[in-house]
Amino acid sequence: CHLRRKGIYSDIHIVGRLDKDTTGIVLIARNAYVQEELRKSACAGSFEKRYIAAVSPPPPCDAGVIDAPIERDRESIIKRKISPEGARAVTHYRVMYRNEAEDYAIAEFVLETGRTHQIRVHTSYMGFPVIGDTLYAPEGDRFGAPHQLLHAYKVSLTHPVTGERLELTADPPPEWGRFAEAVKDIPDMRL
Repeated sequence: CHLRRKGIYSDIHIVGRLDKDTTGIVLIARNAYVQEELRKSACAGSFEKRYIAAVSPPPPCDAGVIDAPIERDRESIIKRKISPEGARAVTHYRVMYRNEAEDYAIAEFVLETGRTHQIRVHTSYMGFPVIGDTLYAPEGDRFGAPHQLLHAYKVSLTHPVTGERLELTADPPPEWGRFAEAVKDIPDMRL
């Protein structure tokens, strides 16, 4: 609709994707050439997407790397699991805010690999699942989140046509409630 209002009649070309019920930035290229150039820049490491998530309980360390292989769980058409037979999966994280009284943290995640459900599988495996994640949070959601509180908040890339370095950010949506307010209080989020 947006493109048609501008008089642009073209197919859309999704660059990356987000899991169902994950919020945040999704890039859409106006043509296949730009889509392919962005894909190449992602493979070359000049395209970076950062996520934030509310997790509970807080991770024991303020920063770390989760390096655990992921494969599809054969008992489910959707679920993934940690398995030695899985594909290598590496997630970097750092805690940006801790609320010990309510037993949660806001953490930032950067993916070195891009496996399906990677952040959600890794955080659950490490014992600090994403709040609201009905698939991987073993004890359910005591916070009443409307969906998993995982958000692609920042994308850094080089524009494939102009060469300009771009940094795009998006605040978590209003339904994050008090967790969105906690994000606003984090000094180095730079949203």
